Amino acid sequence: MDFVCERRTARFYSPLKNFELDEQVIEHRLDPLTSQRSIVLKGRRDYVKRYVQTDEPLLVDTVERTRGACPFCPGKAETSTPRFPLELVPEGVIRSGEARTFPSLFAHTEFNAVTVITNSHYVRPKDLTAKLLADALEATTRYLRIVHDKNPHVEHGAILMNFLPPAGSTVVHPHMQALASDQAFNMLAEVDTKAREYWKAKNSNYWNDLIAAEKAHKERYLGSIGHSDWVMAYSPSGFDEVWGILRNLSDLTQLSTAALSDLAEGMSRVLNCYDGRDIRSFNAVVFSSPFGQNSPHGSVILKIASRYGFQSQNLNDIWGLRYFLGQSEVFDCPEDVASQLCEYFREA
Repeated sequence: MDFVCERRTARFYSPLKNFELDEQVIEHRLDPLTSQRSIVLKGRRDYVKRYVQTDEPLLVDTVERTRGACPFCPGKAETSTPRFPLELVPEGVIRSGEARTFPSLFAHTEFNAVTVITNSHYVRPKDLTAKLLADALEATTRYLRIVHDKNPHVEHGAILMNFLPPAGSTVVHPHMQALASDQAFNMLAEVDTKAREYWKAKNSNYWNDLIAAEKAHKERYLGSIGHSDWVMAYSPSGFDEVWGILRNLSDLTQLSTAALSDLAEGMSRVLNCYDGRDIRSFNAVVFSSPFGQNSPHGSVILKIASRYGFQSQNLNDIWGLRYFLGQSEVFDCPEDVASQLCEYFREA
């Protein structure tokens, strides 16, 4: 497996260094599966540090200001959130522990559900425990399984999580969403196509080979938890991007309680590390090969990446380079972030 990295140098006389000649190394990395390019700008984190930090008093004020009108809080959720049609979910909602899954009030796909993760209006990332996340994933995947069982042609879907407004969330209360359709999302289609091509060419599962290669390289491999392995993304789409990969499991709707718990445990460790680095906002996605297919080329993947901090004048880290050119850039080498995250994956 090739981990392609092409280095280039930008040279200019910098006013930050009294107009002395400055040289900055730019890394162009290719994702081994899709060949999608990303740019690694090592050391640029200091330049954007003020945007990564969160205004904690402002966040506390926002939490309190939004608590009374929050549609997801206990006492209001029963009357302010939708219910599923009886033919889909007779109980109207799906419950697992504190998690509660119901239809999205403004659907993004023909099948779109929201899962409220906890009764608490706000928790820090470190307080999203493995138990809370496992219950939320169990309720959410149960919804996807029901949808697919009743509509076999709906075989594409994913779970998304946007935490706080810098990550695109319009509600403070922690939640995740499930989206399903008979039409594949662009990323799902590309990944499945490339993984199938890899299988046909090499008669081998790309995700298993990736894990083996990352274990051999050691720089980005974080550790294993039950059915899952955890690595830093080699060619990241987002900051501090971590992948959890379930071995020999390819259908998100058919995961056991143990497999979901493994994903939740790994995710909670990443969030604990994020929190320790004063990161409060993040995005996550869980996806797989098409539902109902035991795909020899596929796997179930969780991706999580940090976002900018919560501030009064937020600067979004999605700008024209990513929006229109489809080019990702990050400000830390994945290998450097891995050295910090590894301690969270060491066995106790």
